[in-house]
Amino acid sequence: MKRVLPVLLILSAPLTLFALAPMQGPWQQQFGMMETLRLAQAGPYLSAEILQIQTDLGQQKIGDIDFATLVSVRERLSIASQKDDYVRDMGRHSYALPGLGQFEMGDTGSGFGFLALDLAVWAGTFFGVYYSLPDDLRFDHIDYFRDSFSSISNAWNGHTVVDYLPAFGVFVGGVVVDQIVRHWASGSARQEATGRIDSGTVKFTPRIGIGALGFSIAY
Repeated sequence: MKRVLPVLLILSAPLTLFALAPMQGPWQQQFGMMETLRLAQAGPYLSAEILQIQTDLGQQKIGDIDFATLVSVRERLSIASQKDDYVRDMGRHSYALPGLGQFEMGDTGSGFGFLALDLAVWAGTFFGVYYSLPDDLRFDHIDYFRDSFSSISNAWNGHTVVDYLPAFGVFVGGVVVDQIVRHWASGSARQEATGRIDSGTVKFTPRIGIGALGFSIAY
């Protein structure tokens, strides 16, 4: 493995340089159109690291950048990219299931809070929809476990679209409130993840290798 790592580093070096584009200085001018390869989806940590590397390299020419510097740049970009991924993932997880990102970060209090809030929204939506339906469709008029499918279908088909509008309105309102809770939980998770990174609570190690299909090499 030790022999493989230098080879991988050499192969990744051009990508490291391209990721820094556009940058000012004599060495950058030699790449010309490669400036278009700048990371379009770079997050705040990666963008800040690219700008800092730009400052650190300054006016160096391409021939003046040694292998150790390339390795250092690759490590810095790897860590910055992981930080952005961490913040993004915590936000996505808490959007998919409010509180999940908080649970993953060890914040069980906020996790339970957002999860309970979302469950309360859906419970309220369910009961709101139920009591907004016509009276003859409720459980005290229809036994949904014992009555035949035909009798249940006839009961539902016996109403017009207007009769269902109140229930539909409650359902749409529940979906809107649920989206508000999800975005709130997601934003809170992203903010907490950023705080954990900036405080040094969570740390990252440089990685090299193929980024697809979950394959990577840490060193």
